[in-house]
Amino acid sequence: MIEKARREAQKRKLEVNKKMTSFEIFKKKVLFLISKILKVVEAKINSNSGNSNEDINKSNYQESEKSTDDELENAEIKKDDIDCKCENVQGKGDRKNINIPKMRRLKLNLIK
Repeated sequence: MIEKARREAQKRKLEVNKKMTSFEIFKKKVLFLISKILKVVEAKINSNSGNSNEDINKSNYQESEKSTDDELENAEIKKDDIDCKCENVQGKGDRKNINIPKMRRLKLNLIK
């Protein structure tokens, strides 16, 4: 009698677990549908206001280009930062000796 009651209790627990898992699956499906609907609504709002993803990406790219251009305009190269060593290289045939600089080190100090 006791064993039979235990078996029935275990069956009921399994049934409850199955119902819970089916409920959780249903809950996930509902949340997934809601998220899809929200994405569609967000896309409609952005298209109506003219803020598509391409426009946003273009504006971000232009802003980053402006900031790098500003940094380059404000950059200064100091004479102390450049070390050059020139070597004589013989030309072929009738050419004269040509000085070709070899850059050893070049540092750019960006001043903002």
